[in-house]
Amino acid sequence: MNLFGMGKKKPAAQPRASPQEAITLLESKMETLAKREQFLNTKIDLCKKEALAKKKKGDKTGALIALKKSNRYADEAKKMQGTVMNLESQKMALESASINVETISAFDASNKALANIHKDMDPEKIDDIMEDMEDQRDISNQISEALTRNTEDVFEDEDLLAELEGLEDELEMVDEEAPTIPTKAQPQQTATTTPAPEVVFNFPNAPQGQLQQQQQPVKETEDERAIRELQESMLA
Repeated sequence: MNLFGMGKKKPAAQPRASPQEAITLLESKMETLAKREQFLNTKIDLCKKEALAKKKKGDKTGALIALKKSNRYADEAKKMQGTVMNLESQKMALESASINVETISAFDASNKALANIHKDMDPEKIDDIMEDMEDQRDISNQISEALTRNTEDVFEDEDLLAELEGLEDELEMVDEEAPTIPTKAQPQQTATTTPAPEVVFNFPNAPQGQLQQQQQPVKETEDERAIRELQESMLA
């Protein structure tokens, strides 16, 4: 308690960030560090160029200071690279954990679905159903055998087979004793061909004047004659 007799207030609990929000935040920090690293690399190049320029002018002290600044920038760039690698590792771990959570959730949902399906299934009841199916199948086979039993006895009855052979012998004897009836020869008819009647069609005579008028050659123009001669030369 403080001097005024009041307890110290606890800080409000921060809402938990979802995996996707955490991944988005990591990506944002990685992008910022990448820009910072690019800036440092630019400064390193400038400092090296400055060190070379001052060395050529004979300013050895200025060249060493510029080179030292370049080394500091290089150390800072290495730190940026290490931080980015750590952020990438954290991002991969979050992504893997998120996938694991989704996988476990899928397993849980599938197990609940299976349990819902199997809750009305009793293994003993299923065994009873299968036994009843076998019994009904046996009964069906027995009924089929009973229905076809008489037909099979007919094919195996020796007395009926012997009687059938006797009927065949009697039929052969009847055919041999039956008299043959002569048949009269039918006179051959000679086929006579009758000439086909001549068909005469009386058509009106076609007008000759009109045909002659149509058969008159049409005078062709010079262009038509030139095209015709060109076609003939191509066919030649």
